[in-house]
Amino acid sequence: MTVVDVAHECVAIANESNQNVDHIHRLTTAIASGDPEAFALLYKAKFDFVLRIVRRTTRFDEQTSLDMVQDAMLRVVRHMKPIKDEKALDGWLARIAKHVALDYLKRDRRRRMRELASMNGRSQVTEERIEALNEKAAWLRRELSGLDRVSAGVIEMRYYADLTLKAIGERLGLSSGAVHSRLRRSIKTLRERMKENDHE
Repeated sequence: MTVVDVAHECVAIANESNQNVDHIHRLTTAIASGDPEAFALLYKAKFDFVLRIVRRTTRFDEQTSLDMVQDAMLRVVRHMKPIKDEKALDGWLARIAKHVALDYLKRDRRRRMRELASMNGRSQVTEERIEALNEKAAWLRRELSGLDRVSAGVIEMRYYADLTLKAIGERLGLSSGAVHSRLRRSIKTLRERMKENDHE
């Protein structure tokens, strides 16, 4: 490789770096101005990054970790400001994710203390309660059969087979973020139908 070739490669790398900086600045500026499509791009790109941080910080189960990602992303969209480059963006996202994770740890400690304090006074499950739970389980099975095949499959793999988002994604050819989005939409649909059923 000649000196000229090396110089050209250095210029190309510099241009690529500048383009990435411009992209991050435009993306974060758009999110700060309320652009939902820009936020969707960020969510998809940084979902796994934020998930890794909250799981590493808390060691909680996957479902709780997903809840933490949702809370972190809500804080992101509320407090977003223009950020100059990806390194600064990742640092800011990491700080938010850690703060959310620490909040969950504090709440979990308080919850466990309350459970220990009330353990002796906990009431037993009644027959009426068991019957009500059985009715809800039967209703859920009927509603799942009314969802599209992929959505029903995602719920069954997640909650019945206890598969992780990654494992579900590998079976369906989807990313973890895409599986989580479909799971959220399906659960939202089921909750809305449950409310309708309760009012009938």
